[in-house]
This record gives sequence, structure tokens and C-alpha cells, in this order.
Amino acid sequence: MSRGSRLGAETDSRRLPRRGEGAVRRRLNQCAQHYRLPPKVSQELTTRQEAIPKTHRRQVQEISWRCQNRLHERGRKLAARGKTRQKVQIAMARELAAFVWEVMRAVTPLADGTHAASTARREPATTNSQATKKKGRTYILKAK
Repeated sequence: MSRGSRLGAETDSRRLPRRGEGAVRRRLNQCAQHYRLPPKVSQELTTRQEAIPKTHRRQVQEISWRCQNRLHERGRKLAARGKTRQKVQIAMARELAAFVWEVMRAVTPLADGTHAASTARREPATTNSQATKKKGRTYILKAK
């Protein structure tokens, strides 16, 4: 019995699911192997990135660089904690899938023809003048 079913959850969110396209899982797994190496922008990567339309190029490059740094660091830390090579690779593949989703979200047009401007969380607009801001969060003071 899996941990998730014992606790009443439907799935265990910490693993790369075994459903769906096996070829995609294998490709993510293969790509995750390359993040063991230190991050760098090679000539080949620069050439591939030049094929991206100029409207999205800068945003895709930023996401790509952030992905390289995060996955390399995560792989190093997991390996330093004594995790097996396979477990480290699957953890990196899972995070890589999230970065792929972020890039696709950035370059795919929305229903109204615009693109997602930013993948960062947006602050909710408040009309209350008694709103205070702490550590990036907005708190609204309610009158009694």
C-alpha cells in the first residue's frame, strides 16, 4: 500500500508519475543527466536560442539559466545527502518538467491572443486603504 493511499491522498506527489507517455519520461530522464555538469552557455545552446522568436527570447533565456543553476545545485545537494544516483536523476527530471511547463506557458498564446507576461505570483489588487505589506504579502486590516 502506497503512502498516499494510507493517508487518504489520491497520489504521491513526490515522484515522477508512471502514467502517460513513456518516451517523454525517458527523454526527461536523459535530459536530467546533463544537469550534473556545471551550468554554462555553450555555443550550441546559443545557436539554438537564436532560433527562438525575439519576442520571447529573453524570457526563455532567463528561465533556461535559472533551470540550469537550480537543477545542478539540487543534484549536488541530493547527492551530498547520500541519495542514490537514480533518485537524484528522477528528482531533477521532475523539476525539469516544471521548467518545461513554465517555458511553454511563457511562449504559448493565451485565449485572448496575449502571452503570459510573467510567471511570478501577482499581488492581489486591494482597494482598501488600510492594507499593509509584510515580507511580500498584502494584509488587509478589517474594521470591527
